[in-house]
Amino acid sequence: MKPSESRKRYNLNQCALYCCRSKSKLFKLLGTNAREIRDLTKNMNEQYSIFDLEKKGGGTRTVHGPSPLLKRIQKTLYKYLRKVERPSWLISGELGKSVIDNVRPHQFAGDMIKLDISGFFDNCKREPVFQFFHTILRQPGDVASICTELCMLNGAIVQGSPTSMVIAFYANRKMLEELQQLASDFGLVFTVYVDDIAFSCAASFNEDALLSRACQIVRAYGFRVKTKKVREYPLEKPKLLTGIVISKKNTLSVPNRVRRTILDSMTSYRKMDDSNEKEKLRQSMLGMIASAQQIEPGIFNSIRGQLLSDRRKQLVS
Repeated sequence: MKPSESRKRYNLNQCALYCCRSKSKLFKLLGTNAREIRDLTKNMNEQYSIFDLEKKGGGTRTVHGPSPLLKRIQKTLYKYLRKVERPSWLISGELGKSVIDNVRPHQFAGDMIKLDISGFFDNCKREPVFQFFHTILRQPGDVASICTELCMLNGAIVQGSPTSMVIAFYANRKMLEELQQLASDFGLVFTVYVDDIAFSCAASFNEDALLSRACQIVRAYGFRVKTKKVREYPLEKPKLLTGIVISKKNTLSVPNRVRRTILDSMTSYRKMDDSNEKEKLRQSMLGMIASAQQIEPGIFNSIRGQLLSDRRKQLVS
């Protein structure tokens, strides 16, 4: 990504998909044809492989990986939507933004509360997605139906598609905007990262009143808040948001769980004899360390140095 790419944004009505009035024009925009679309949509279940992906905050998320052809078309669809201007509080799926950008607005929070919307993708049904293409992007029904099917699986927004996060936003925009207005009414900072909603304030606020109203808004749109995952963080207490800890001193740090995983992996790595398995673990550890160093620059430098040294030795041996 070029450094300036994330700054180039335009209104939704300037998107190439806006007022796309015919299927032939849509096929041209997506670099496909009627036969390919017909074959893809005939049985969408065959177009996906299913696997579990670890979440940064713990647990797993079921992801559907699209076939190469479907992924190419979805990436093209996303290409037309990715540079559309969206609210600054939306972090997930946005060019140039990461989980760190979801945390930084809350870094100097006094009180913070975070919510997790249950079954966010599974409950993003066809109708609001269709209405986004049909009503907001002003596409005729047949064109809007094709765009909708390319983003859906078994009547819900698919997880793992290049279009997943941005389509989930547009399908649920009204709900998220109501939550943002609620935050504004309370004078709070507000961010959205997929199904994680965070509210914070430099001082303190009536968290019970906020939570009650937020749950009402979410229920009104057919969702529910996972009550077991509601987290309230008071003043001067560490806070965990999208896999990053905000310390009592308002610095960002790597969670202990991740630190322990890297250290335990290094212990296992040193005991390994199988070169192929060792290489797999080395690659995994380098990836974990790279993510950790985005949060805390320089952390695990000695381990990283040893892993890279071992790789060089293997290449010249």
